[in-house]
Amino acid sequence: SSFAGEGARALFAGISAHSMLPLTAPLSASFGLVLAIVAHAHGWPLARGGSQAVADALIAEASDLGVAIVTGHPVRSMSDLPPARAVLFALTPRQVVSIAGDRLATGPRRRLEGFRYGPGVFKLDWALDGPVPWTAPDVGRAATVHLGGTLDEIAASEAEVNAGRHPERPYVLLVQPTLFDSTRAPTGKHTAWAYCHVPNGSAIDMTNRIEGQVERFAPGFRDLILARPGPGTLELLMDRLAVVEASEPDLLAAVGARLARRLGVGAVVACTGAPDDALVDSIAAVGRRAELTIVAAKAPERRVASSVPTVEVATGEFGVLWNRIVAVRRTRRAV
Repeated sequence: SSFAGEGARALFAGISAHSMLPLTAPLSASFGLVLAIVAHAHGWPLARGGSQAVADALIAEASDLGVAIVTGHPVRSMSDLPPARAVLFALTPRQVVSIAGDRLATGPRRRLEGFRYGPGVFKLDWALDGPVPWTAPDVGRAATVHLGGTLDEIAASEAEVNAGRHPERPYVLLVQPTLFDSTRAPTGKHTAWAYCHVPNGSAIDMTNRIEGQVERFAPGFRDLILARPGPGTLELLMDRLAVVEASEPDLLAAVGARLARRLGVGAVVACTGAPDDALVDSIAAVGRRAELTIVAAKAPERRVASSVPTVEVATGEFGVLWNRIVAVRRTRRAV
């Protein structure tokens, strides 16, 4: 195929958009080529029973090889790890710096600290009363569906995200696993999940825009929604704040802003261990861009005078943050 037709061009644009790059960026097409070749050769498989089945299989294999797996043990510094010849981190660059920064040479550390994060995602999960009612029947035969319209529409959506904006009609990646794996839902019911790309540190709820795109190609979809249990963007990251720490000012500020709005308070202090002045300024700047007041306290001994409730967080863990904010709301005073 020469990809000359509108449908083929849209198909290739959707696959290439997995790169999370503007579709005008160099090498963005390489993602489309590789993923399309894999799809033709092997398909894009789903794990029967859900992704947990993959984790269970890996754990079983590792256990057979004598590997010990430890969970529920937050690692905030190298001292939290046993002695080892090598340590592998499945983390982002700044998280590695927060844990192992004092062990890194100056050059590599600076490169990690200067890493520029790309776009994130806003994800939804649905429990459905039936299969998604696609206008095009063939879409009901695909496990993975790309929703975005034409190549130009998909390209415009990804360009908006990479420019720091939230598209009104986002490019949406949707998976409908229960069409092929009945173990994932009760008899007669279905599940689906989808996500769209958003700017890094986004605090925007994209639920209506994502569901609007699904409804556009599957009229009546919203009527099938029984539950929407999954969180969006920031809530997904709140559960992981134990490893985010002070090295993620944009994330901390966005979480604080989101919680401030949810609780109806004017500000939340984004405070971690002992951040420097630049970090404090960065947190406050993010708040200003979001048109929200975020008071950033450097440490307990340097509290910021404020007439609005504030919260100081020593570890960055969401559980601590939430408990403190609830206490603030209860007393309605700065702590």
